[in-house]
Amino acid sequence: MSWSYSLTVEEEATACRVGFERQLPMLGQPKRNRNYSEGDVYEAWQHMVAVGSEIAAARLLGLKDFEPHVNTYKSRQDIPGYEVRYAFTSQYGHRLRYRADVDKPEEIYILLVHGLEIKTRRNADTNWQGTPYTALGWSYGHEIARPDYRHTGETYYLPSRELYPMEVLPNRL
Repeated sequence: MSWSYSLTVEEEATACRVGFERQLPMLGQPKRNRNYSEGDVYEAWQHMVAVGSEIAAARLLGLKDFEPHVNTYKSRQDIPGYEVRYAFTSQYGHRLRYRADVDKPEEIYILLVHGLEIKTRRNADTNWQGTPYTALGWSYGHEIARPDYRHTGETYYLPSRELYPMEVLPNRL
């Protein structure tokens, strides 16, 4: 099975709307937003890309009616049964981020990459779809919070090579 999924035009529009709505409470308030150093436009774009990864993960798991939610920070799972993490391309490779101070050790975290992060020239021949999101694998939170994966404070990064393959993902749906 392929663990890649390209958003439809409608799903991409949903990712844009929900991503903006997630940033909306922080607009123009740099002191409220700890990541404001990149500004509101970049912050909203990051939310949009992350929402796209949630939609892609849901579709890969067979959730055809999934709709992403807004401003339920840590009070609901990203998709039923799972937390979704998106890793932007970086010099460190793709890593799954886990924060022991807010994330739950018993949760399953799925790592996705690419998708809306990649600027793609679209056309009707491809149904206007862009680069697919790819699920690299998954891990339990308690397996990430290990000293060798500690970044700073309560933040840990698990290298993608340490993830379980998607083929053995426990069914929590």
